Amino acid sequence: MKKTTIYILACILAVTKIAARDYTKDVDVTVELQPEVRAASRLDIAPRAVLKSFPQSTLRYNGTLLPVAVTPMITTLKPVGGDPLYKASPYDGYLVAGYLPWGDLGVSAGYRLVSTRTTRLAAMTQLNRNSYRGYIPTEISEDAGRRRLTTTDFEVGLDFATVSNAGVLSAATSLYLSHFNYPGSIMKPKTQNVTDYRLSMKWQSTVDESASRYAIEGDLDHFGYGKLSLPSGFILQEVESTESLKELSGRVAAMGQLMFSRDFGMSVSIEYKAASLNRHYLYLPGVAEFYDRGKNYRGVVSVGAGFRFAGEHFNGHIGPVFDFGVGSLNGTNTGARGMLNWHMSPYVLVYATVESGTTLNTLGTLYDRSRYGAPLSAARPSFLDGDIKGGLSIGPFKGFSLTAGGGFAKASNWALPTIADGVSTFASTNINTAYYHAEMKYENGDRFGIGAGIEGVISNRVNHAYYKWNDRARQVVDAFIRWRPIDELTLEAGYELRLGRKICNMTTLQSDESEPIVTTYDFLKLGRINSARFSANYAITDEVGVFVRLEGLGQRRYLLSSGLPGQRLRGLFGLSLKF
Repeated sequence: MKKTTIYILACILAVTKIAARDYTKDVDVTVELQPEVRAASRLDIAPRAVLKSFPQSTLRYNGTLLPVAVTPMITTLKPVGGDPLYKASPYDGYLVAGYLPWGDLGVSAGYRLVSTRTTRLAAMTQLNRNSYRGYIPTEISEDAGRRRLTTTDFEVGLDFATVSNAGVLSAATSLYLSHFNYPGSIMKPKTQNVTDYRLSMKWQSTVDESASRYAIEGDLDHFGYGKLSLPSGFILQEVESTESLKELSGRVAAMGQLMFSRDFGMSVSIEYKAASLNRHYLYLPGVAEFYDRGKNYRGVVSVGAGFRFAGEHFNGHIGPVFDFGVGSLNGTNTGARGMLNWHMSPYVLVYATVESGTTLNTLGTLYDRSRYGAPLSAARPSFLDGDIKGGLSIGPFKGFSLTAGGGFAKASNWALPTIADGVSTFASTNINTAYYHAEMKYENGDRFGIGAGIEGVISNRVNHAYYKWNDRARQVVDAFIRWRPIDELTLEAGYELRLGRKICNMTTLQSDESEPIVTTYDFLKLGRINSARFSANYAITDEVGVFVRLEGLGQRRYLLSSGLPGQRLRGLFGLSLKF
């Protein structure tokens, strides 16, 4: 139990990696303002509890056939003994609470209401609060200077799963509430409320991926802003309604796999996902005005097929996927998805993957990236033309392991953070880049571990950037060392360096109505992430533990992908309890 306590304490404050994205020069002059979601480049730190969740991507051909659930708005700490489904644990509940005097507070709790070898029903709740002061640059607002940013996030949810001879049924639901402020006078009103309710269900006939099987699943998400916020100095024209933005989105999917033998089979999948936005406000550059374009509905039907093959040393699945637009999303896109693994030896693996598909860019998914964008309109859908990658994994051999690889990704109309006329928003952008990664680790059981890794892109200029990175970083380096001198104590230190962070800064000017609108582009540097971290976790008993976690040691000023200041020193001192 002492090991479990230490692992849980180490997990609760794992920092979410900074995500980033990029911008290209061919941004539409009629930029649609959309909310930038909770900044992925925020380096959040708080206790976490895990509400297991369904992936939001298209149903893959092979299926995972393991109970999965909905991704909650707040990343959370895994309930004690909650995975796998049938694993017994002497503890049904947990409570973790932490506080940092100058601004951070986190409380996480969960309880398994039902826990048998075949059925699990767990409840969780999470409260996070962050408050700090940061400098707004003059490029973002005339109200530049040191301003306070405060956020409060609360989430409650249920997670259910059961296994029977007929198959596996899993479901999850969560309600997320948030309150935060816009610093200075960049937005009116100065505060915003968010509500997000999510529900997901999945049924699968078997957990054996090498057998003939089928599965169905569905998600529902209702996301809404509490207030209609406008950038200072901007007005609404031709407005039929002044209601705040709300969106209902969902998806249903089904797949089937027929295995002709244990080594070869075929699969088909179909998925329908759609989003309905209550109002669509369009921004016209150069005139600081928004126009109400009424409701907006968009959707996509994805049809795929695939081949699955397995052998002693080689296995994988691959096939095409076709996306057909519905509603305001016109056209058809074609891509592929798949995975190949070649086990050259027990210690050497060569792998390759390919992924593509349509992203609807719902209000919820954009908010997940950064919360500070102007909450006025959803981005238009994006398409991942292809993300092809491959690599080599060696080990672990006597504690050592090495992974290295790279790939190439291309995306169309990708929603990237942009500053448009001083307003944080998203712009549709075509981007592509080659990328690479490498990591080396040594672990001596659970007593000692050390490792370092590097990842980056070949180019992050103009239309070259990795679509998964909001801040279009050029290179990221991360290193760690972990030591467990006694069973009750775990110490860990680490360092992260993130270089080349920037977003597009677009300005539109019109001298008078008879003259054309002139749009100029440059890049706003976000500052490097140069952050050391330290944590200590001590298990007083099997049930009670204490911890300290500090992040951002040595960090200088930096900006989020919304252009607003990020929190530097952050952390928690706290207590954990299992019962």
